[in-house]
Amino acid sequence: SFLQMKGFQPKPDDVMCNRALSKGISKIELESDANFDTEHPAGESLMDIITLEIRTFEKELSKTSGFGFVMPTIKPYNSFSKDELKIVGNNFYLKFLKEPTASKNHNLTVTITFDDGEVYSDTVEVKF
Repeated sequence: SFLQMKGFQPKPDDVMCNRALSKGISKIELESDANFDTEHPAGESLMDIITLEIRTFEKELSKTSGFGFVMPTIKPYNSFSKDELKIVGNNFYLKFLKEPTASKNHNLTVTITFDDGEVYSDTVEVKF
C-alpha cells in the first residue's frame, strides 16, 4: 500500500482492532418464505436451528486488565444471554445447524431489533 511504500509499518493493533455497534441487540429473527422442514413451516422462526458467530465484549469489559483483541463467540443463538448481546462487534454470521428438507430457493428475512427499539430487516434469496 501507499503507506507501506512511505515506510509506515502497521502494527497488529492497527489492523485487528475491536469495533462495536453503538447499541446492543435485543433480538435476531430469521424466517423463510418456504417450508424449511416439518418443524419449520414458511414464516416460522428458524432461530432454534441457527448458530451465531459474533464478538461479544461483555466478559472483556468486566476484566480489570489485559483487554486485548476479542475473538468471536460461536454457539447456538438461543444460548446467548442478554448481557452477551449488549455490546457486540460490528459484524456477525448466522449458520444453519441443518439443511432444509427440499432443495429450493428460500427468501430468508433477517430482522434485528436493537435495545433502543430500532428494527432493521432485510431479505436475501438463498438456494439450498
